[in-house]
Amino acid sequence: MKKQSILFALLATIAAPVFADGFYAGADLGRSKLEADIDDHYSLSATDTTWSVFGGYDFNQYLAAEVGYRGLGSSSETDTISGVKYDATLKARALQFSVLGKLPVNDRFDVFARLGLASIRAELDAKVGNRTVTHHETETKPLIGLGARFAVTKNVGLRAEWTRFAKLEDAKLSTLTFGADIRF
Repeated sequence: MKKQSILFALLATIAAPVFADGFYAGADLGRSKLEADIDDHYSLSATDTTWSVFGGYDFNQYLAAEVGYRGLGSSSETDTISGVKYDATLKARALQFSVLGKLPVNDRFDVFARLGLASIRAELDAKVGNRTVTHHETETKPLIGLGARFAVTKNVGLRAEWTRFAKLEDAKLSTLTFGADIRF
């Protein structure tokens, strides 16, 4: 039921521009970075492609609300420890809801700060020797971000943003993205 409610909210946000001013939709593409300390002797740092689709509503020139789906990428590792080979792949994705505080610099450029929540689903598939292990986990964590938007026209804008998600266990996750949006 929770997934259906989130999906309905996302679709309603994207479809709503047909009915009212202030709504917008967009997409972005960039790099995600995962850093994790597995134990005292091993750490992981990986980057991959991240993307998102989002919809939002501008309440005024200073405040907006946004909902989106983000593919956070994946990381694969193959190694041999004590003569045992392992292959592991970690994938992550998120549904996120945020409030954006915006500061207009001029009539075409603004900077913004993001504060929100992300429901992050991480999927680990590993093969250790002859044994296969699969683990899936979903956690809701806070997120923060900083970005800027340039209005190319009245209805089309380009944006750049850095976002940091709260720690998942011992893992830190962040994104740097570039995208576009359309105002309705």
